Amino acid sequence: MEVLTKNIWVRNSKFDLSLISGGAIISFTIVFILLHKPLYIPLFFWIWISLFEGTHIWATISRTYFDKEFALNNKRLLLTSLIFFIIPYIILELNASSKSLPFNSIYTFCIFIWALFHIARQHYGFISIYSNKINLPPKIKQKVCLSLYSAIVIPQLYYLFTLRLPNFVFHYLPRVNVVQAQFFIAKILIYLSLISLLAVLIFLFRFYETYKKRSLAILNYIIICFLFYSCMYYYITHQDNFYQSALGINLFLLVTIMNSLFHNIQYHAFIWHYSQKRYKDSTFQNYGLASLINKKTTHYLLFCLVTCCISYFIASNLGLWPNHEGFIETQKFSQLSYILFFGLVSHHFYVDQKIWKPSKQKELNDYLK
Repeated sequence: MEVLTKNIWVRNSKFDLSLISGGAIISFTIVFILLHKPLYIPLFFWIWISLFEGTHIWATISRTYFDKEFALNNKRLLLTSLIFFIIPYIILELNASSKSLPFNSIYTFCIFIWALFHIARQHYGFISIYSNKINLPPKIKQKVCLSLYSAIVIPQLYYLFTLRLPNFVFHYLPRVNVVQAQFFIAKILIYLSLISLLAVLIFLFRFYETYKKRSLAILNYIIICFLFYSCMYYYITHQDNFYQSALGINLFLLVTIMNSLFHNIQYHAFIWHYSQKRYKDSTFQNYGLASLINKKTTHYLLFCLVTCCISYFIASNLGLWPNHEGFIETQKFSQLSYILFFGLVSHHFYVDQKIWKPSKQKELNDYLK
């Protein structure tokens, strides 16, 4: 019988199965309930955007700007990244002066694409940690990562090309029927998913034969991602489209909740795990506010509660989404809220991809072992 000589999980099996990969089950459960109670979709959308989405963005700020030592060592990153608060202001000015190009829509769509990439990269981060925990050879790790991206990216492309890609993009292509083009792309991606699923299952079976119990964390993660993203993008999206159309709105709120909630739960869990390592014996003099916020779980939850209120105030003054009752109040649009919201989102995407690289940060590598 094989005996594990080291921990193969980010923290331990219970923590990872309940919060790292288990976030998918929590997310899917909430969406399953909402499928049967679609009138509550707008309400749960606001619960998600305030309690989870907004707070996970602020968690990055607590890990960077509020961490005195990190801020001193990464001044250039933290200062240059503030440009992302200027971009939405420029977009608003361009949109107001242009009568032809919808700069606002183009910008929002680019943020959406970046969000898909951001989520895929976070999954890569976890699979990379699992791979390094068991010292996978580079070639095997590449195959593991390819299996993960097959589980995530192909369904993402299906959602993008069949339901979210603006129709005017196709209109720039001569002699292309939009409906036929989307139908053709959808068929290709579905067949590609089925082929990749078969190939991944074969690979994972051989992978388990080689690494036995050491492979369990990786196997669990890839299988969860395959089930989660396939179910969401090939099934839930169409259900969401049906319900949203019936309610008179078509913003894919249900898919947004499901897609991001998994990501948010993972992020909060990982921030907590990281904070337990970094701030365990810290002092305010060394780490500043980050020590006060992240050292104790109760302090972190209180910080999340405060930032939840801030996030709700910003998002509720955009006029982009339906209120709790399903009505869009466009008159509530605030330019400042627009700049803050999209500035925070894009700033988070950029900074986050810079600060979680154990291979380039010895201290972070030591925390994650």
